[in-house]
Amino acid sequence: VRVTAQRKGFTPSSITLPTSGPVVRGELTPVETPVVSGDPYVNKLLTASPGAWSPAPAESEIRWRADNKAIEGATGPTLTLTRALVGKRITAVSVAWRDGYWKAVSKSAPIGPVVLGTIEVAEPFTAAGSSRVGSRMWIEPGTFTPADATVSYAWLRDGVPIPGATGPSHDVVPADAGSRITAQVTLSKPNYQQLVQRFEIGGPVTTKPQLRITTKQRRGAAVVAVKVVAPGVNNPG
Repeated sequence: VRVTAQRKGFTPSSITLPTSGPVVRGELTPVETPVVSGDPYVNKLLTASPGAWSPAPAESEIRWRADNKAIEGATGPTLTLTRALVGKRITAVSVAWRDGYWKAVSKSAPIGPVVLGTIEVAEPFTAAGSSRVGSRMWIEPGTFTPADATVSYAWLRDGVPIPGATGPSHDVVPADAGSRITAQVTLSKPNYQQLVQRFEIGGPVTTKPQLRITTKQRRGAAVVAVKVVAPGVNNPG
């Protein structure tokens, strides 16, 4: 700073005052950090508040990070969670600018980890019926949330799916004899963890044997033939 003094009849005089140093950029100070709200479930929306600075910035922007790594293309106050983010912690970062000031960054507290939605059973499914050839087995449905989850059925013979057996009931046939029949109920919904339940109804499938008796006469003697027939059983004896 140079100061010059003048007065009529006097010779002007100047003095230069020393400065404290070169001019430096100012710093934007975070007054409030961003806050993320929302549930960390796949397909849900997270929202971040912008935070506050002193002095007020000319521009600011929210950028999103997963496990402290930038999510490509994820800028703005909201973020839709995808399956690719499962298991990661999400952070909102406020970036601020102003002429003559350093660019500043302020981070929210992390939220997460991101998880798939969970299907909850309120009233359990139950199994009923008989494990005997000619009878029927069935599943009584329960209740669950979310209520729009899809229910699918499969029936298994000794752990192997029975072709075409995909309804809530199964008619026990001779091919089931001697095997254990299991019902499998699967609850599913996009972006939710599948819920699988299995039910075994009774023990190994039994069948009702039948006796077939035939007689023949041969020169004063009667020949009696006895044959045991059991549906689903070869050579029952």
